[in-house]
Amino acid sequence: MHFRSLRPRCATPRPAGKNRRGFTLIELLVVIAIIATLVSILLPAVQRAREAAQRSQCANNMRQMGVGLHAFFDANRAFPDSGEGKLIYVTGTGTTQLYGNTFKTVFAPTSLFTKLLPYIEQQDVYNQYSNVRQVYNDPSGNNLAAAQNPIPTYLCPSNYLRPSSGLDSSGFGYTDYGPPAYVDIDPNTGVRNQQGYMQPGIAYPTTPGTPAVTTAASNLVPVQNDTALHEQGSRAVSATYGPPAGSNSIGGSELLPASVTGYAVDLFIGPGSRDVDIRDGLSNTIAISEDGGRTELMPGAYTDPVGPGLRSFHRWAEPDSGFGISGNPQLCTGGYAGCGGAAGVINTTGNLVLQAINQNMFPIGGPAGCPWYVAGDNCGPNDEMASLHSDGVNVTMMDGSVRFLKNATNIFLVRKLATAHESVPLGVSDF
Repeated sequence: MHFRSLRPRCATPRPAGKNRRGFTLIELLVVIAIIATLVSILLPAVQRAREAAQRSQCANNMRQMGVGLHAFFDANRAFPDSGEGKLIYVTGTGTTQLYGNTFKTVFAPTSLFTKLLPYIEQQDVYNQYSNVRQVYNDPSGNNLAAAQNPIPTYLCPSNYLRPSSGLDSSGFGYTDYGPPAYVDIDPNTGVRNQQGYMQPGIAYPTTPGTPAVTTAASNLVPVQNDTALHEQGSRAVSATYGPPAGSNSIGGSELLPASVTGYAVDLFIGPGSRDVDIRDGLSNTIAISEDGGRTELMPGAYTDPVGPGLRSFHRWAEPDSGFGISGNPQLCTGGYAGCGGAAGVINTTGNLVLQAINQNMFPIGGPAGCPWYVAGDNCGPNDEMASLHSDGVNVTMMDGSVRFLKNATNIFLVRKLATAHESVPLGVSDF
């Protein structure tokens, strides 16, 4: 017979930790959901903070350029020019007319950004130029090395469309900024109107004729564009670098009527704007704007003087880095190349929003009716006021200050700010 022990059995001790149980599936899903919620809350905040820092850096770059403009002025008693200008014809009797029905675009040998180099702590790059009166990409010269430097001041960190190195595929430095070279926003309609373009103080004929052209040097006068840094060189001289005698081009750019021969306008030696020329006030006039988003995939509108191909306006050394302010290209007044419809009639197809800042910027590459990568179409960042800040652009004013203009800024206000001596007062509530 067996007797059961009355002593209680002692449980075998378990190793430490064996009493813990794992998370259930529901608990794991709850934790994952909480983490996802936190990420969704924090990520936009991080992105906004990053963009705010990039915008601040972009504005600091533009302040440095503003300081450079005034340092240049102190040294030269004039501001540097935009690198791009328009040519008009002044008759012997003093009347002003156009060549045919269009303006002729002319370029200085060097860009605004080249002229600013010594004044933004880039003297070493400027010293690499062997001849600042020669275009940057002429293979027969020694300016190539200088133009193949990335200049941090000319790069906005918000522009994620260009290479982060700041160099294009040919090794030339990018710029995400540009000086407005002209404005052809109609002051009455707000629509682009090249035929209605007005030079301050000189009203062009509604239907400009083709004047009898002479070759007198005094008759070749680049337009005093409305902008503050317009090209002002007014002497037709035999340039150090320019087209051969007898050609019809001015500074290696657009063709003139055949009777205008033998002159190359050396715009580099022409005087720039003086402070007294900015009658609207230095603090009310734009000097430089962002044009972020330009890439080498966007073809220029003008023939490169040393070729092959078209000018590369995304490069800081290219005089064509200056640009016009025209607003939404799908809203324009017919009668000139690039705008459909009858002369004097506003085209009303496509996007009809009156907008001068970041027009047609999204989707990236442009909407179907306004693609970025077409020569001279002025869509998105293709030679217009643009940035990838999404809600506006930084601008440097002629007094060196920096302002942020939102996308919704009234187009007539943009015209007022971009013109230098239109003598149109800004309203108290304009800003």
